[in-house]
Amino acid sequence: MLLVVEIALQVRAQIKTGQSVYTLMTGQGARAIDPVTGLRLLRPQAVIKGSGMELATNSWGLRNREVAPTPKPGDTRLALMGASSIQGTHAPTNDDTAASVLERQLQAQQRRIEVVNAGVADLTVPEQLTMLTKRLIPAGVHLVYWYPGANDITCRRPQKNAAQWRIAVPGLPQWLLTQSLIVKNASFLKSKTAASDASNGTPTLNAELLERILGDGIRAAQAAGVDMRLVTIATRYAPSQTPQERESYAASALHFRPCFNADQMIAHVQKMNSIIREQARLHGVPVVEAAPAMTGEAGLFGDASHFSVPGEKRFAELLLADFQAHPMVAEH
Repeated sequence: MLLVVEIALQVRAQIKTGQSVYTLMTGQGARAIDPVTGLRLLRPQAVIKGSGMELATNSWGLRNREVAPTPKPGDTRLALMGASSIQGTHAPTNDDTAASVLERQLQAQQRRIEVVNAGVADLTVPEQLTMLTKRLIPAGVHLVYWYPGANDITCRRPQKNAAQWRIAVPGLPQWLLTQSLIVKNASFLKSKTAASDASNGTPTLNAELLERILGDGIRAAQAAGVDMRLVTIATRYAPSQTPQERESYAASALHFRPCFNADQMIAHVQKMNSIIREQARLHGVPVVEAAPAMTGEAGLFGDASHFSVPGEKRFAELLLADFQAHPMVAEH
């Protein structure tokens, strides 16, 4: 029976996302190690199709059309950098991502501008710094909008002592979908108090590391003559909601962070946003305030953290307003 369920889930995964055990076992998975950055990015030069979704990548492993090694003379190259929110988790096509929307808005003003989507799901802030220094700066970007996302908010697992270790049970193949999908789809059954269980780990954000990496990124950009703008993090869940609403709207974020409850997630995201603002202030760069402009707005999110199609448009509008309000240090 389990095998039948697994086959059904694999077929569903292939139809919905274009990814299943077949694509993974035949080397056609959605990820690959990028030789330039050393990061695990999207499979280059691929079109990954699923139900209601098409994700096309370029040779850099980004969800973007092909990009020349450097901009044409007289052109301006912008980049949106981050993780899954920038990649466009709920954007049906590349054209629906905030990067593409912003590019069309700028080009409609007769500007010779291209916007690179440098967001890849799961990238942490240190990995985003690598993206900046090894890919974007060498590619001649003139302006980077950095939306760090919340991947650095994690559960730190407690250390096990000798008495806690048990004989290992043979593991299931990594491609098996049944167990993870059953857990994910039944996450609503989890007690609201489970987040306080120490066995799930400790809510963690390495504030010192985040401060250092953001500062390093700003300084690296400034040293290369690249304009930098930091963007605060917006979420579907918000302090103004009822406790029940917060838990419900934060469900997808809490699934991957079982040591958290919604209020703890809110506090940690607010801490990240405080660090973003402070690092921008210390280094004299503008901040785009996506957090107050978008947080808690139901129609702007497809889940706890990722933008819906209207959210992609709203995010692009915020960046456009910033671009118009803060002239670049150097015109290109």
